[in-house]
Amino acid sequence: WVTELIDTEHRILEFKMKSGGSLRLTLNHPILAADGSMKLAEDFKVGEALLKYNGKKDQIISINEIQHFGKVYN
Repeated sequence: WVTELIDTEHRILEFKMKSGGSLRLTLNHPILAADGSMKLAEDFKVGEALLKYNGKKDQIISINEIQHFGKVYN
């Protein structure tokens, strides 16, 4: 768990999911992919899937980079 002590500019990836949900992550945030592999957020591509809380796959339909000024938690 890493926290920022001061507000700074961050590059954030926003994943839009087929289910209608979205997820905002720093580029180097680790994520468990639907196939069981661990990858950094920046290594995911549109069409890959994550697992929802109920164990069902949820496909990534878009990935957009946005800027965030403030603190982030990894």
